[in-house]
Amino acid sequence: MATEVDIAELTEYDSDEEQQTTAAETKQPEQKKSDTYVALHSSGFREFLLKPELLRAVADCGFEHPSEVQHECIPQAILGTDVICQAKSGMGKTAVFVLAVLQQLDPVPNQVSCLVLCHIRELAFQICHEFDRFKKYLPAVKTGVFYGGIPVKTNTDLLKNDCPHIVIGTPGRILQLVDEKALNLKNIKYFIMDECDKMLESLEMRRDVQKIFRLTPHDKQVMMFSATLGDSIRPVCKKFMHNPLEIYINDGAKLTLHGLKQYYVQLAENEEQKACGSFGRVGVQPSCYLCQISQQGFRTQQIAYRLQLSLNLHPRWIATGRENREIPQIQGLPISNYGRHKHFWQRN
Repeated sequence: MATEVDIAELTEYDSDEEQQTTAAETKQPEQKKSDTYVALHSSGFREFLLKPELLRAVADCGFEHPSEVQHECIPQAILGTDVICQAKSGMGKTAVFVLAVLQQLDPVPNQVSCLVLCHIRELAFQICHEFDRFKKYLPAVKTGVFYGGIPVKTNTDLLKNDCPHIVIGTPGRILQLVDEKALNLKNIKYFIMDECDKMLESLEMRRDVQKIFRLTPHDKQVMMFSATLGDSIRPVCKKFMHNPLEIYINDGAKLTLHGLKQYYVQLAENEEQKACGSFGRVGVQPSCYLCQISQQGFRTQQIAYRLQLSLNLHPRWIATGRENREIPQIQGLPISNYGRHKHFWQRN
């Protein structure tokens, strides 16, 4: 582990950096007003010199130009540099470490080379889905998802009979598999934490993460990503790394998702049913619906189910927001409409 970090010194350093940045912006006010959107979107993923298989997968996913985060992080990440990145959701943080790992990974049979930790299972599934999309033309690369709530034997059998090269999971289940000698971390080359602040702020989860980290080799690449990375957590993140590249995108102009319109409706509890029926009469069908998760997980499932019936959609899952529960599934529903919507064949 790295030496202790003096938080007071880090705070003073950050303050000096902010003063220099403020002075530079005062001298050159015109650069602040410039829009980085045009400059970034004149480049493409080919400039990153990715594998041809990855470029084909990127094209199949419909991505043409890198986002601000991807433009800053990917060139350094594929060279093995440690990375700390904070940016809002929707900026493509997941694609950064997925492409960086797949670009560098040389799969070895029965050997885990990459470990991705996240705080909830829904995020683990999402990350695995991203790996599956981008490794479409890399059939030798295998991925596996491990989380609590299912029998441990299911995970141990997978690791024994068809060991994945990339392991995604929650800290509790990963540590359990390591303690039972089912998961070997001695060959880890890439250690990634998504939504790292959620894991490091919780003392219990941070303890598990530290135990897992100590069992991995010293010579490895460490990447951490989060949408909300507080000043108090940044020094903690740096203790896991060596001279990391730090990317903090907090400028509102850079966080604009061009071409995307977002709306929200604030409702009282007794208005939910009426609103769910109204969504079906909207002329343009939105791509995503979000509902605030309440203390009662069953209430959230009811709202999502009403939306599904009103819009004739098939959600991949309905999450209760509780960390250690099974993901409720709606069985026996047709997925043709969901597939047509997902592939842009029908969006009305």
